[in-house]
Amino acid sequence: MTITAGRADQQGLRAEASSPACKRPTWWIQVLIIVGFAMAYDEVRSLHGNVVATGLRHGRDVLHLDRTLHLNWSEPMNHWLVHHDWIGDALSGYYVVMHLGMTSLTLLILWVHGPRYRYHRNVLLLLSVIGLVVYWLYPTAPPRLIGAGFHDTVAATLPFAYRVETASANLYAAVPSLHMAWAVWVAIAVWSITTRWWLRTIAALHPVVTAATVLATGNHYTIDLLAGIALTCVGYLIYLPVLRLIRRRSAGTGTPQAPRRTARS
Repeated sequence: MTITAGRADQQGLRAEASSPACKRPTWWIQVLIIVGFAMAYDEVRSLHGNVVATGLRHGRDVLHLDRTLHLNWSEPMNHWLVHHDWIGDALSGYYVVMHLGMTSLTLLILWVHGPRYRYHRNVLLLLSVIGLVVYWLYPTAPPRLIGAGFHDTVAATLPFAYRVETASANLYAAVPSLHMAWAVWVAIAVWSITTRWWLRTIAALHPVVTAATVLATGNHYTIDLLAGIALTCVGYLIYLPVLRLIRRRSAGTGTPQAPRRTARS
């Protein structure tokens, strides 16, 4: 599926590059789009109400599925990490900083690069919306919250960062893993704009380190890591068909094209 997503990525790049609108968008509009999307994301998520009991039950079901399929990597990794403090410190820092940090840095690099920015940005927004729908339909607590003996590494190592995260984050959004989905998105996006081996190596290692981090710190199950990878692949595969459908319907209703402006989104 990842190979197919890569082909869809190349097709998307060619389609976007052939459009006059592929020039670099105005930076402050991009900030408004990203911040506005994040705020709307949190607001919609908060409307779901109290899903604690449901989230805990679903979390135990996912852990049971991991065990049944012999994919229960989070449990032994988490227990091992308890006895290796310095590695736990490093992974906790990676968990707190690099999820948003690498994604934001990649968006900035894409914006500077120009033609590929809008395509990858829209895929990121699309896969995030799909993730939100799944969170709404299937709230799931992470391993560290279900009372199955997992050690909450991030809370023990970085209590202040943990309190900040829990104050605003959806604690019952383990499936699919948006950490993994965004990490794979970073790898695909960076891979598409450079041929430098060291940049591609960093991009490819990011999902690997992210997977190890979220499993060992008790924040995700193996199943939802795989779901996160699938989510990114689906985002790339359906973006162009969705875009064509929207444009076709817009043309069919006779919607006039907006006049060209200096500021581009």
